[in-house]
Amino acid sequence: MKHFILLLIFCTSSFFAYGQKTYQDYWNDATRAFANGDYEKAKIDYQSYLVMGGPSRVDFITKVEKCKTLLSNANVLFDARNYSEAKAKYQELIALNPSDSNAQKRIAECNNRLETKPKREQQSPQSADPQSTSTTKREQKPPQPPKYKKYVCFGIKGGPNFSNITNKTPNIEFSPKINTGFHSGFLFNIRKPIWGIQPELLYSQQGFVIEGSKINFHYITVPLMFKYYIDDYFIIELGPFFSYLFAVAPNSMEINVDEYDFYSTRADINFSDLKKGKDIGFAVGAGFEFDILSIGVRYNRGLSDMANNLQWKNSVFAISLGIFFNK
Repeated sequence: MKHFILLLIFCTSSFFAYGQKTYQDYWNDATRAFANGDYEKAKIDYQSYLVMGGPSRVDFITKVEKCKTLLSNANVLFDARNYSEAKAKYQELIALNPSDSNAQKRIAECNNRLETKPKREQQSPQSADPQSTSTTKREQKPPQPPKYKKYVCFGIKGGPNFSNITNKTPNIEFSPKINTGFHSGFLFNIRKPIWGIQPELLYSQQGFVIEGSKINFHYITVPLMFKYYIDDYFIIELGPFFSYLFAVAPNSMEINVDEYDFYSTRADINFSDLKKGKDIGFAVGAGFEFDILSIGVRYNRGLSDMANNLQWKNSVFAISLGIFFNK
């Protein structure tokens, strides 16, 4: 009987000794839980490790607590759809625990959401609270496009002229009528937000009609127009011009003039003497400018007499269609 009791005590003590964990076992469990990203279990196993007599490892438990805090903050940001900030927190976590597969998966999810979600749905760092998030979204406004354009371009233009002259020559009285001609040439347009400068080089056919015959003056004209943009398309313009008369047709013509009050006579006017004449005046107009086209009307008023003994001044109403090449 004595031997049987001793044998029973030996077997029982051996069983408990075999089934009990050592502090090394708890340490292995804690490090395994940490590697798997289960920081709560890693903390519990570490506490059991200390209870079983394991030496203190402050660096480990500090790392566990930091990882646990980072994971909690990252999850809050992720749930609030602040994926850019959540990704940054998960990356900090991976730097401390590279084997955390859950954090790696969340980083991949953040990248996917950032690629597919519009930027306006991303929250600012302080807007983890849903109420704060909605307030921030209401306050954000999309950037407004600029109202006016800026560019430098060149182009061509052309169109009909409706011209005449004003006659204030003493003792030569007649009634000239409108002559229909045309103009064409080049333009250079410099546009700032609400104003612009447009120098031009044009050929201009103008003149007048007398007794059913057309008198054509052929000018090279250089306007310098200052433009103001009422909106993105509509403009008004004003500026001086200089013209050089290089040809006239016909060279001469007899016309009826009233030299005296009591009878009329005919006078021979030699138009070829007007060649090489110069004209300085002003122009005023309005129009529309589109992407590559412009449409405008302009009135040109000459201020110079065509000759010393002829007080004739040019008057031209022009309609233009322009094309821009490098706008």
